[in-house]
Amino acid sequence: YNPGGFRTEFHQLVLPKVIALPMILIMVFGGGIHPIVLGWIPVMSVPFIIAGIALVHGVLGIRKLPAQWLLAFYILVFFMGPYLYPLLIVMAFLDSMLDFRQRIRPSAE
Repeated sequence: YNPGGFRTEFHQLVLPKVIALPMILIMVFGGGIHPIVLGWIPVMSVPFIIAGIALVHGVLGIRKLPAQWLLAFYILVFFMGPYLYPLLIVMAFLDSMLDFRQRIRPSAE
């Protein structure tokens, strides 16, 4: 039993570049390669969405923002999910390439 261990690991969750780059290329250009690949795109987007949610949790944790920010995020996901998922996918991909969490400074409290 490791209290708080999942929180720490989830805040650090990032897709490796070796996996993220081919997956995003298949998601973007896969339909032009072969029509069967179109069925893979929803499945391949799931790791990016989970990594995007982890990015939001990690940034809020680094900045030490209150839980109301997470509540607002999940309300947005509930009501605007189909519009927010592509943004989460892009942000998770960019985080894999640029590592945003290492560049963010903790809030001074």
